[in-house]
Formats: sequence, C-alpha cells, structure tokens
Amino acid sequence: MLPALLAPLAATPAPPPVTLWHWIGTAGMAVGVVTFGLATRRAGSEYAKQSRVSLFFVPLIATALYLGMAMGQGSTTVEGEKVWWLRYVTWFATTPLLLNQLARLVHARGSVVWSLVLANQFMIATGAVAELSPTPQSWVWYAVSSVAFVFILYTLYTDLTRESRDLPPEVQRLFRTLREVNAVTWIGYPLVWALGTKGLEVIAPATQTAGYVLLDLASKVGFGMLILGGAGALEASGRFAGLREMREGKTNAEYGLRNAETRPLGVSGD
Repeated sequence: MLPALLAPLAATPAPPPVTLWHWIGTAGMAVGVVTFGLATRRAGSEYAKQSRVSLFFVPLIATALYLGMAMGQGSTTVEGEKVWWLRYVTWFATTPLLLNQLARLVHARGSVVWSLVLANQFMIATGAVAELSPTPQSWVWYAVSSVAFVFILYTLYTDLTRESRDLPPEVQRLFRTLREVNAVTWIGYPLVWALGTKGLEVIAPATQTAGYVLLDLASKVGFGMLILGGAGALEASGRFAGLREMREGKTNAEYGLRNAETRPLGVSGD
C-alpha cells in the first residue's frame, strides 16, 4: 500500500538546482520573518521595537521576492543566459533597512545616513544595469557599482565608526560585530558576480545562485539574529536617543559660528 502511494512522488522529477536554491532561500527568509515577528512583540522599549520592526520587514520582503523567483518569475535572458533581475529588487528594498540598523545603533547624523543610503541605492541600481547589459558594457557598470561599494565600506569604517565612540562599550562591541558581518557578507556579492555567468563564467548558474542565497541568509537573517542577541546593547543604545539631534545641533551651531566669523561687519545673515 505504502509503495503504491509513494510511487507518484518517486516519479516526480526533481526541481532544477537553481529553483531548489530559490525555494531554500524562501524557506530561510520565512524563518526570519517568524523569528523577528515574535521578537517584535517582546521588545523592551520603543527604541528596540522600532529596530525589530525594521528587521522583520527585511526577510518579509525577501521571502516574497524569493517566492517569485522560485516560481520562475523575475528573470530575463541576456546573451543567451538567464539573469534574475528580481534579485536586485530584493536588494534595493532591503539593504537600506540593514544599513539603517547600523546607523540607528550609533545614532549617526543625518548626513552620514543619507550618504550611506544613497550610495547603496546607486550601487544596487548600477549593479542591476551591469546584470542586464551585454559584455563588455556589463563590466563597465560592474566597476561603477563597485566604486559605490568601496565608498560604503569607507563610510562604515570611518564616519560611522567615529559615531560609535561616544556610546557604551557593549554598544561599540555590537556595532563592530555587525559592521564586520555586513562588510564580509557584502564583499561576497561582487565576487560571486565576477565568477558567475555574467562575469568570468568560472562557476555554474546553480553554484552562483547558491552563493547568493547563502549570502542573503547570512546578511539578512544572520545579521538580524546578532541584533536580537545583543538586546542589552540595543537597550543601552536606546538611552542615548537624543545623541543624533545633539550632534546635528552642534554641527549647525558650529556652521553658524563660522559664518558669523567670516561675515563682513554690518552684513546680516539674511
């Protein structure tokens, strides 16, 4: 009886490796949705709750878009190779939320946050153009996107790191951990692209997809798990909620003072 029931399942062909990896990505992101959704309800403060709500929407967006790719949607053909443009929609929508987690943790000034987010959106957009362009134009856009990525890394290790130095040691430790995870996982994306079907064609499409899925799970769900594990540091950071406004106020005051010092006598600031 049992063999007869299992026979149709045995006759069902296995999904292609690329599709299988997309389903793995869908399932992994769904785990993140449930985990971060439950964590949001247990947040100890409004500051922590806002952080967890943002974490919740990262895998939620990724789950929906991975589901689309698992069902064969969101791709086109360039030079005879299938490319998944829907992947870039995922990154365009979720990566600003991840960068904002780092910025909120250290109460970064608005100018630093906007620099990071706009550079990130430029990086993803030009990366998508590289994916959809034929060779050799694809390499030109890849280089343009990489320049933006280098700027993001530079900002993470300079401006954002300086912002963290006014905060308690446990907050600084959590920031450094998240910064390293962000940097290491994000470096993997251009490497996978360069080795994949649009680049040097060293790895097969299934291997390239596996690389992207694993990087996505690490940089989104894994990153979020680290934030949940650092709940104490997050609460400590929340006690400095006015630090960003104080920094921006100081900057504005300094700017006004410089203007006053350089303005000719008798000339108003209006």
